[in-house]
Amino acid sequence: MHFRIRHRLAAAALAVGLLGMSAAPAAAQTTLTFDNTGTSVAVGSIPANYGGATWSSDWILYNQLDGVFVPRSGDFRVYAQRGTGSLTFSTDVLFSGAYFMGRSSTTIGFRLKDKNGSTVHTIDGTNLTSTYSLLGAGYTGAIRTIEVIGSDDYYNMDDLNFTTLDAPVSAVPEPASLALILPGLGAVALLKRRKKAA
Repeated sequence: MHFRIRHRLAAAALAVGLLGMSAAPAAAQTTLTFDNTGTSVAVGSIPANYGGATWSSDWILYNQLDGVFVPRSGDFRVYAQRGTGSLTFSTDVLFSGAYFMGRSSTTIGFRLKDKNGSTVHTIDGTNLTSTYSLLGAGYTGAIRTIEVIGSDDYYNMDDLNFTTLDAPVSAVPEPASLALILPGLGAVALLKRRKKAA
């Protein structure tokens, strides 16, 4: 009876170790509210590497009230001069969309690009309203660059949502994985030795 219990415990330890070695890449959900940029200027550039991305110089960080142009959350939001701007992440992300509002004459579209700079998805222009709407969601593949294409600069973008994908798990097990699997292998070897002796 004790042999079966020990055998099952050893098998469980081995399984936990193997699961630790083959775990899927971890991911982190992020929402950029533009309130934590470290700047208090009323109008200015987005700081370098904000949110892990390189922002084109077209983007303007903005915290002044201007008629219907208010932030969705906090005090800051952004818009792109001449209507179009891009941001490129340093690692692959899953883009979950961003909130946009603007004049009804303004349309917003997107081009999503992979790490090689190839367009992997296009979202046609959508007419904006004076109420924030989530736009750009729907593509489920990994991307690096988001290009926002606006018909003019009469819009706000706020609360940009994305999930950062970590690098794939390497073929070489990490020390923590080995720490889990080695006791399981040792227990299996010990049980085999005891079974031969009996």
